[in-house]
Amino acid sequence: MSLFDELKRRKVFRVAIAYVIGAWVFVQAADLVADNFNAPDRVMQMIITLLVVGLPVSLVLAWVFDLTPDGVIRTQNDDTNLPALSNALTYSLLGGMFAVVAVILYLIWPQTSPPPPTAFDNSIAVLPFANASAAEEDAEFFAVGMHDELLTRLADITALKVISRTSVMEYRDTTKNMRQIGEELGV
Repeated sequence: MSLFDELKRRKVFRVAIAYVIGAWVFVQAADLVADNFNAPDRVMQMIITLLVVGLPVSLVLAWVFDLTPDGVIRTQNDDTNLPALSNALTYSLLGGMFAVVAVILYLIWPQTSPPPPTAFDNSIAVLPFANASAAEEDAEFFAVGMHDELLTRLADITALKVISRTSVMEYRDTTKNMRQIGEELGV
C-alpha cells in the first residue's frame, strides 16, 4: 500500500477538504461580523493565522485518530504492505511540520514598529517672541505677555491642538529651523 492509499484510508484528504471549506466559510462570516462591529484589522489577521496553524494540526489528528460510531479511536496500522512508523520518525515529522509552520508564521506576520509621530492636521505651536525693540525695559515683559495671551486665545478653539507653553519655551534661543521644530513637537 502506498502513502497515497494510506492517506485515503485514514481519511486525511476528506479532513483537509472539509477543513479548508469550513475555514473559508468561517472567515467570510467573521469578515462580515468584524466589519459590522468596526473591529481592527488585527482581528481578521489573527483569525486567518489561527486557521492556517490549525490545518496541519487537524491533518495530524486525522492521521492518528478515526471518528467511529463508538467515538474517537486511534487508527490501526494496516500491516499488509506499509511498515509501522517508529515513534522517533513520527516525532521528527511532527517537529518538522511545526518548525515549517513557525517559519511561515514569522514570514507572514506583520513586523510592526511604532509609527513615527505624525503632525495633527489642526495643530499649532506658538514659539516665544523675540524682543526686537530698542527699549529693553518693558519689551521682554510685553513679548512674554503677548505669547501667553495668544496661546490662551488659541487654546479656546476646540478644533485646534495647541502645544503648551512649557514645550515651546525650550526653543527660545534655538538655531533649529521651523521644519525641525515642527517635527519634534508633532505639529
